[in-house]
Amino acid sequence: MAPAADIIRVDTRARQRTAATVVFAALALLTNACTQVTGAISPATTTTDVAAATTLSNGEDAVDFETYEAAVNDLVGCMEAAGAPITDPVLDQSSGLFVYDYDASNELVYDGCYAETIADIDAAYRLDPTGPPEEQASGPVGNWTALPEGSWVRLLSRIPDTTNTRFSPVTIIDLERARAHFDIDLPEAGFNDRKVLDYLGALAADAGIVPAGPLATFGRSAYPDQIRTELGFDHRSFDRLVSAGTGAKEFTIAEGRFDPVVVATAVGVDPVWSPIHEIETYENVEFHRWGIDFELDLDRFTATRTVGHNRRLSISEERLIWVRWTEGIHLAIDTEQRGGHSLADQPELNSLAIAADDLDLYSALLTASIAPLVGTLDSQRIEGFILSRPDSVLIGDGADEGGRFTAIVLDYGNPIAAEDELVNFEGRIAQMAETDVSSGSSVTMEDTRDYVVTHLGSVLIGQIWLIDDAQLPAALDLISFR
Repeated sequence: MAPAADIIRVDTRARQRTAATVVFAALALLTNACTQVTGAISPATTTTDVAAATTLSNGEDAVDFETYEAAVNDLVGCMEAAGAPITDPVLDQSSGLFVYDYDASNELVYDGCYAETIADIDAAYRLDPTGPPEEQASGPVGNWTALPEGSWVRLLSRIPDTTNTRFSPVTIIDLERARAHFDIDLPEAGFNDRKVLDYLGALAADAGIVPAGPLATFGRSAYPDQIRTELGFDHRSFDRLVSAGTGAKEFTIAEGRFDPVVVATAVGVDPVWSPIHEIETYENVEFHRWGIDFELDLDRFTATRTVGHNRRLSISEERLIWVRWTEGIHLAIDTEQRGGHSLADQPELNSLAIAADDLDLYSALLTASIAPLVGTLDSQRIEGFILSRPDSVLIGDGADEGGRFTAIVLDYGNPIAAEDELVNFEGRIAQMAETDVSSGSSVTMEDTRDYVVTHLGSVLIGQIWLIDDAQLPAALDLISFR
């Protein structure tokens, strides 16, 4: 990263350690944010009318993305010509739909413009909202194997670069860093499960790490012995986990300590899933396969697969891959074996991972999909420090000698754009540092939290240290873009 161009420091009081959970509330919120935001912004552009779409299509093919995009632009032009405010449309990559907001007092104007410009096209496009054409990964492929073990850039290099993964929320949990920050002992193999449960309890109490995100893919409430019986490892095997991708095409990859022989034995005798278990080989790498791609097996519910997901598992002594379809595990193996394009090769995600390594974060959500973080028209009117949209965003948790902090990292793609947003960003962080929402409403604190804002090249970094019994606003209130 570039040398610091500007560093703003505010140290108003002694920093205090807190056990409040901030980021995992943010993770849950942002993971579902596309649905929440699109539903709130404009029913006409965000709620599929299945009956209308079916009637309209009449057996014809759905319209392509370019036609849909042009119609959205025509709608905006119609609204602007009528003097009715409307926000710039933002593409939600995960749904393939544009989201926007308009003044409720102009609903009749909107209805007229919608009917005139986009109604038929919108309904037809929703039959198959494909989004932009699939992008082929381009540019150089980095050799990330030389990076230190534990680097988040190296962890991103394990996730194949696809349109699905690139624009989805990327969630990382670094248990090794959390153990170091909070002096939590990792139970050794052979210790009974009481020790493992105590370990999980310490992670939750001290670091706010709970069975969410990639940890939840192995059972949100599964006990260690249940995971071990089914898969041959448990929670103490993990050092780092990352998940990326939407819906059934999610990749979960973990680094840690695994015994492929123990895993093979467990999956071979597991009473529930072993009857449909197969071993396949791809590029000289063995992987475990259960059932048909993406399907649910309604006869096989377990604590680890509570809704009967058929899965694929590739495992070595240092890493595992856990997906729901065969092509997905092939992609992940190709990325690992052949050095194919990965998320680490995407500059807007790579920069966030570098910042996370520098800050020694232990959990975070990274995303290059900004649509869920764009404010409504009302919020843009009253917001004092609303920011221009960056290329990517990170919201994460870290800790240092001053205690726990929340980190917000924005990459604007170039230093000039970042410098232009520096004053607004610092104002936004300062505003959030003095805001407490513990009572259910926003209250300005008498003693504000400490914060630091840093400008590094194209990247802006904000850190807010947490205070006991004073809750930070949710992720969508921490940052909002126009």
